[in-house]
Amino acid sequence: MESLEFKIELIGQGFDDRWPRCKVLVNDTVYFDDVVQGSKEIAFNTEVEDDSENKLVIDYYNRDFRKDVVLGPDGMPEKSTGIIVENLTVDGINLEHIPYMHSYQDIYEPWYLEQDREEFPNPRKEDMQISWNGRWTLEFTSPFYIWLLENL
Repeated sequence: MESLEFKIELIGQGFDDRWPRCKVLVNDTVYFDDVVQGSKEIAFNTEVEDDSENKLVIDYYNRDFRKDVVLGPDGMPEKSTGIIVENLTVDGINLEHIPYMHSYQDIYEPWYLEQDREEFPNPRKEDMQISWNGRWTLEFTSPFYIWLLENL
């Protein structure tokens, strides 16, 4: 088993009483399930099997596009909810650009899924802002440090 210490900085964007909720999981084990209002650091330790494939997932699940977006007179959003994955460290190492380059989002918002895939791709890549109900995923292998070196 390999023990890893994660620190994830999320920024919850919202307004009034409308704020995003998400779960943070590693391999289906939930380490956080709550509202993200403003900047929030989520820190936890986890163990992964040796020589295994793993997933860090941030699941944004409470967006209601009828209530969580306020349109201005021009039809463009003036207020909206969402989550930004601001920073990710593992064992004190800032992963910097690696999460951007190696993550993807699977959107499961019904409205989004009905749209044209050219304009609204799914999965989305190279995107650190979660603005629809969906799962942001970073896949990594163990040993983690070998994966890290391979993905610098």
